[in-house]
Amino acid sequence: MSDAASDPRDERLLDLVRDAVDAAEPGPDEDVLDAIVSSAFRLGPGGAQLTLADLVADSLDAGGVRDGGSTDRVISFVAGGTTVEVHFLPSSDTVVGQVTPAGARSATVETPDQATTVAVDDLGLFTCDVTATFLRVRLDLPEGTGLVTRWMVR
Repeated sequence: MSDAASDPRDERLLDLVRDAVDAAEPGPDEDVLDAIVSSAFRLGPGGAQLTLADLVADSLDAGGVRDGGSTDRVISFVAGGTTVEVHFLPSSDTVVGQVTPAGARSATVETPDQATTVAVDDLGLFTCDVTATFLRVRLDLPEGTGLVTRWMVR
């Protein structure tokens, strides 16, 4: 029995299928995809320049296990000189955030269905009740800039 991956007839058939799919639904080239992705984060509400924050730590990666909500989960993001820590409290819908350095004016907790904007206090803390499984945080920073975290799963 021959290996399907090395059969030239299979390779030719795959090439024909690829050509047919490309002809029927040509996808955007790399430059167009790059423009789409970058524009998705260019401007936030009010025209704020947004930066996508990098995930730098997740307490689950440190040997934590989702055990039904008996321990806090902490996820940390960094963009430029700003750090955002998001704490998921056990057995609670409350999400607590910490922005360092303090100075953000507001935080918007976004879910697939809604966005809730809350104040960030002088210590950089904010809280929000969220029942959704998926969420991300968008910060309104001084000088008309902002950042947005990647989507998180509670």
